Amino acid sequence: MKSREQGSILLDLLQIGAVAVASFILFYFVFPGHPGLGGVVSVCAIGEIMAARACWDSRHHPRFWLTLAAITFVQGAIIILAPWPEARFPGIVLVPIGLADCAVVYGIIKVVEKF
Repeated sequence: MKSREQGSILLDLLQIGAVAVASFILFYFVFPGHPGLGGVVSVCAIGEIMAARACWDSRHHPRFWLTLAAITFVQGAIIILAPWPEARFPGIVLVPIGLADCAVVYGIIKVVEKF
């Protein structure tokens, strides 16, 4: 019982750390003058983290990590290559993007799990 509680606490700390990393990503882009890009990158990172956490029971399979790495690479390329305005997006505008991102990543991971 005690090890289960410790595992739960560890996962909670990992989630807090993941959100902290996403916040760092936002600030990494804000200081050079790209707050619009930074907001989108951090929201997509949080969406991927949420989808990965929802499929966390598959973490012992290499295809889970390969799929997550491939999705991250493709999303990163799309985000970097797309023209984003220099202005910061309001949070309410980014919520649907984050939810859609989470749903797409979750769906891709579940499809890959079936094969």
